[in-house]
Amino acid sequence: MPYWVADEHILIDQAHSRAGTNEIAISFIPANQSLNRREEFLYTLLVPERARTLFPCFDQPGLKALYTLTLEVPAA
Repeated sequence: MPYWVADEHILIDQAHSRAGTNEIAISFIPANQSLNRREEFLYTLLVPERARTLFPCFDQPGLKALYTLTLEVPAA
């Protein structure tokens, strides 16, 4: 699916969506500013203004979506 990125937004032409359910898949590597790393774990004290740095999200109260989050964690 063609897309482009502008001002921290992923844009998809409306010609590639339809009324009802739509599905997209995104690979995302988070920025470090919202993550606290320790040798044995990773955590966040997430505040709304930084949510977009941890995972792709709609930061608009009127837009709702279900999503599945999958983590790939190195064995080490």
